Amino acid sequence: MNVYCCLVCGKYYQGRGRNTHAYFHSMEQDHHVFLNLKTQKAYVLPDGYEVEDPSLDDIRYVLLPTYSPEHVKMIDTKPQKAQDLSGKEYIPGYVGLNNIKHNDAPNGIFYLLNQVRPLRDHLLLTNPETTELIQRYTMLTRKVWNTRAFKAHVSPHEFVQELSNASKKRFELGTRYDPIDLIPWLLNQMQAALGKGFINKIFQGELLVETQQDLRDIGDESAPRFHQGDIQTKTTPFMVLSLDLPPTPLFTDEDENATIPQVSIYKLLEKYHAGVVQAQQGTLKRYKINRLPQYLIFTLRRLSKNSFKAVEKNPTIVNFPVKSAFEDQSGKHEYHLVGNLSHVSGRDAYQAQVLNRASGKWYQIQDLAVEEVEPQMVVLSETCVQIWERQP
Repeated sequence: MNVYCCLVCGKYYQGRGRNTHAYFHSMEQDHHVFLNLKTQKAYVLPDGYEVEDPSLDDIRYVLLPTYSPEHVKMIDTKPQKAQDLSGKEYIPGYVGLNNIKHNDAPNGIFYLLNQVRPLRDHLLLTNPETTELIQRYTMLTRKVWNTRAFKAHVSPHEFVQELSNASKKRFELGTRYDPIDLIPWLLNQMQAALGKGFINKIFQGELLVETQQDLRDIGDESAPRFHQGDIQTKTTPFMVLSLDLPPTPLFTDEDENATIPQVSIYKLLEKYHAGVVQAQQGTLKRYKINRLPQYLIFTLRRLSKNSFKAVEKNPTIVNFPVKSAFEDQSGKHEYHLVGNLSHVSGRDAYQAQVLNRASGKWYQIQDLAVEEVEPQMVVLSETCVQIWERQP
């Protein structure tokens, strides 16, 4: 698109020829230095000659941060701190993201996926010539980890705008949507852009699905169960495991207070381990986890529409530790929670809680607000999406 940025006022223009807005801007406003956002070459207008000056290197680095393999290796081992131009301290990788308009959901999903080391390292070390969406996602990743940033926050505008375009307005900027719908869609986009082998190695597990015809009579409300007969078995890959929250209580307790129910994450996982049979449109289904992935993603749908099209929220608290063991057909495997996205009651907003592996501290990020939080507070949140990292 041949976009140039005025380095005096920060406005963007297309082209730098005699009949362009940049050319007239340089004469009318007496602003003369413009930077091409793609080539990173600087020009003086209206004369049109290229200028080389070491003072522009910091601007070029902020525009396109680059990282060495040595730097990337230190991200998770050596705690980092940096200062912006105003002297404000920030932690690279854990900075605020502007909320342009209702984009707290994609901001949170970005921070959770930013905890996935193989994906993060790949995007920091390479500049893949792929789809526009993944290029914008890559650039946002690089800016978040920048140790020489001018400001202690980053604007995700380019990413969320392209997210709206690539999804054909399904995830439109300025509208609210459920983040548990976004994350599988975004992973599929990454799979197509970065290669199935790369993404599958990180996120893909395998389910064993057993199905059988439901022979119960219409109106029979007994618990569904498999009967003697043909059982069809197949394996299916997954990148996200959905957990079903129990229904919200309809009545208050004896003190007229609405009780907030609680449930263990292990109880929710019985869907994949304890032989729980589900009835779906005349078919009985039973799931078992064949193989767990390197990074395990759980989603829990909290918001739903009732018969009157009004949005209702399930406030059930899910109890979970930050270190756990999950089981597949080969046995138990140790996992550590590295990212949690939760819904904020009363604000209809989402916030991310992410682990800084280098310091062992948890940080809560909601828009521009970044604060340290105790692990005990993470497990009390109304979790919607979790990412667990398998330990060697």
